[in-house]
Amino acid sequence: MLNKPARPNVFIKNLNRSVTLNFITIEDEDYFNERFPNNSLHERLISGDVDAILDIFWRLLDNDGKRIIRDAKLVKWEGMEEIVVGTNDPVEKLRFIVSGADEITSIMEAVFGVRAKSNPEPRDNQKKSLKAAAR
Repeated sequence: MLNKPARPNVFIKNLNRSVTLNFITIEDEDYFNERFPNNSLHERLISGDVDAILDIFWRLLDNDGKRIIRDAKLVKWEGMEEIVVGTNDPVEKLRFIVSGADEITSIMEAVFGVRAKSNPEPRDNQKKSLKAAAR
């Protein structure tokens, strides 16, 4: 029997909401290998490439989290005029929403946490039952 770990959450201050990440699937692994070949993801993360982090974050968000991001109204001010910013690029939209290094750190911790939780360790009693069955 496998442990059922909780999925990581990230609180987004500008939305005043928490979003949840899905566990990494085989399809996600294929996407990451195609998008970041030859271990370039590791190099980009070390260099602090925010776009790579936000791309992975978007990919792993659950449907409710993606809807929250999609429905967020982006506004910027030019003088006294309020302008609604429209974009269909999720990474660009996340760049407007995520509010700094503390949230990027939380996002990275959640991504690395979901990576570890996607491959959970079997419970100790499973090892015992396998030994008992081998007798």
